[in-house]
Amino acid sequence: MVTPVELLNKAVALHNAGRLDQAERIYREILRANPRNGQALALLGEIARRSQIPIATAATEPSDALLGALAEQPAPQPRAAASEGDIVLGAAFGYDAAKIAPFVQSLREHHAGPVLLFVDSPALGPFLDRYRIAFEVHDKADRAMHVVQARFVMALNHLLKQGHRYRRVLLTDVGDVMFQADPFSLAADPPLVSFQEHPSFTLDTQPTNARWMTQFFGAAALAGVFKGKPVVCVGVTLGHTRAVIAYLRLLLAVAALTGKDRIMEFGCDTAVHNFIAHLKLIEGFEIGPCYRHCAHLGTADPTAVWVDEEGFIRVKPDHRPAIVHQYNYGHQQAIDLVERKYRP
Repeated sequence: MVTPVELLNKAVALHNAGRLDQAERIYREILRANPRNGQALALLGEIARRSQIPIATAATEPSDALLGALAEQPAPQPRAAASEGDIVLGAAFGYDAAKIAPFVQSLREHHAGPVLLFVDSPALGPFLDRYRIAFEVHDKADRAMHVVQARFVMALNHLLKQGHRYRRVLLTDVGDVMFQADPFSLAADPPLVSFQEHPSFTLDTQPTNARWMTQFFGAAALAGVFKGKPVVCVGVTLGHTRAVIAYLRLLLAVAALTGKDRIMEFGCDTAVHNFIAHLKLIEGFEIGPCYRHCAHLGTADPTAVWVDEEGFIRVKPDHRPAIVHQYNYGHQQAIDLVERKYRP
């Protein structure tokens, strides 16, 4: 009887020889027996990236069929100039106008381009219309997975249809994000970038992230390839449209391969996001430093965050990030500022 290790070695040999179709079949066989085999997932992801094979189509559950259908659509062809520039995409499920006012109003202070929010109620329509924010209504019947994963299906679906209109895309959380400058104002212009959380935390030492990585990819992967790796937050990802499409395809495909039950669980998006970032499965995917262009404050020391005399949130040593995420995680000065400035 052939062991899983022997099967994987055979697939790797075929992969290295360029016989990708045969290698792909064996990777899928391994993953049917053990969906958390990190090496098989990573190598199958590499094949998908190189040849645009829709890896989600191997699954048979209804949610995976949806992912497969999305993955099979061709990416939009690049044009000489995108007609509408840069787009911001986010999900506002379960939120009222007061909850999203900081996001919407601060964004419109710095970004005049297209914004699309996925919502679960048309009640937000009048507020969003006031700020020229487009929206799509998706009720629970539209979602065959946890909302944190479903938002990426919606984003991918939109970009596959309309991506030719945009040069860059910002995928972002909504309920705890506000802006202090143009979110697309990075000094560099990498194909894809997501941002590190507090540098003192790693995937294996921060308890919540360690639990998620173990849950979705196993203790051996956490103690091996992900040991000592920084936590990369899934709440803000920015990049060129085609790179974002490649990222979304791969994220959803790997999430689907973890199993139908797991794709319904909170934390799947974060685990898969770090899986992709640290295994470098998307060419040009950079991990941006914490607190500079984007500050994830969920793990920040409250004494390191303050509001300056001009009314901007700053983070030690003296950063004024364009994007502030998780400002409401115990940072009272930031909370007070946001509540004063932004109301529906």
